[in-house]
Amino acid sequence: MEAEPPRNNCGELLLTQQFLNACEFNYGVLCSSKELNEKPFVSKYMNIVDPLLANNNLGGSIHKGT
Repeated sequence: MEAEPPRNNCGELLLTQQFLNACEFNYGVLCSSKELNEKPFVSKYMNIVDPLLANNNLGGSIHKGT
């Protein structure tokens, strides 16, 4: 899963690629082998990706009202 970086009105990136790469290097976490073997992200009514565990849907307990 990959999000597009935000853009300003000039069409230029608000955050430089160098800054994004530095953030990924400093704060990024590699998936453990346990995470790779778990079930994939399951889509629900509302999907909220857990930033610490990519296959965990935090919106799993939210249900569409009638």
